[in-house]
Amino acid sequence: MTTIYNYSAITGEYVSSEIAEISPLDPENILIPANATVIAPPTPSKGEVAIFLNGAWSIELDMRGINYWMPDFSMHYQNSIGPLPEGATTTPPENHLGTIYWLPDGSKHLMQTYGPLPVDALLSPPPPTKQETIDLLTSSVQSSLDAGAALWGYDNVISAASYAASTNKQYAADAAALIGWRDEVWTWATAQFPNVIAGENPESFMATMPAQPAQPKVS
Repeated sequence: MTTIYNYSAITGEYVSSEIAEISPLDPENILIPANATVIAPPTPSKGEVAIFLNGAWSIELDMRGINYWMPDFSMHYQNSIGPLPEGATTTPPENHLGTIYWLPDGSKHLMQTYGPLPVDALLSPPPPTKQETIDLLTSSVQSSLDAGAALWGYDNVISAASYAASTNKQYAADAAALIGWRDEVWTWATAQFPNVIAGENPESFMATMPAQPAQPKVS
């Protein structure tokens, strides 16, 4: 009995073996169908496959079914016999897709591609500069002053102060009270700024702001 070895007509890879049939016209010979050979294939190791080509068997890498990534971070599926393309890796790239990060200059960014974050990326905002801290505190103090003026019916503290020479006694009294408060607040703030820049909590800073006086009542 003679064994024949079948291989794929498309890939040449070993498929199966079977006992050859005797030719009914010539009992001294066997029938060898297409895509078959009497040459025994070698035994491939894991990740390999035996291929019959040009009358001989060879061992080829078989990485079919594997996902791989190229240097541009694109993912591919290996569906053919043979090695992966040059530069390919089976290790998934770092995935920070959708991550929000900051650069040392304070700019905020959204990661929109696969791959590593920039080498100088920060996952939390960098601490504000001295000037940024002063600007923030100045804005907070000014907002508080304007809110206080608004409680008395003025657009802001600057608008209220403009009534200092008003012939309307109530407006003039309001202006005088708010100007006095404004000056007290800015004197206090200027003295406190260095403490906040040195690390004091800005919320604690605002909590000690001089209180707004009661609105004058002019009859």
